[in-house]
Amino acid sequence: MSYKLFDEGEQQFLDVYLRNGTVPAGFYLGLANVSGGVVNMAETLTLSTLTGEATGGGYARKAVARSTVGWPTLALNSGDFQADAAAQTWTDSGTAMSTVNVIFLATTSDNTGKLIAAVDLSTSRSLQIGDTLTATFSLKMQ
Repeated sequence: MSYKLFDEGEQQFLDVYLRNGTVPAGFYLGLANVSGGVVNMAETLTLSTLTGEATGGGYARKAVARSTVGWPTLALNSGDFQADAAAQTWTDSGTAMSTVNVIFLATTSDNTGKLIAAVDLSTSRSLQIGDTLTATFSLKMQ
């Protein structure tokens, strides 16, 4: 399983934490299909240039609050701090959802924000009508 912190995400963290930059109102988790997974996503990829985001089946990015409810776990993991987002569930409705293999973290529900990070799902999924996909997202600083 691969993980990637994008340049936009690095800049966002440093700007907010060190320079008192604008804090995002919240975060959103999205699903995408990327050939070869996260390892093939360029670090310079932006939210506006991301391709392969899920379509169909009533898909939409899921809001994750900037709070202890949205990120209930913050703890040491193998010597480094990790925050875990609350589990999010996507339910396919209406038509089959496109195949997905990556979950990503962004600052907006559309493509105007920042692409923070992405991680491979444990397995690719093709959701059919009525299927659900529940996933969590962990962000670890190393």
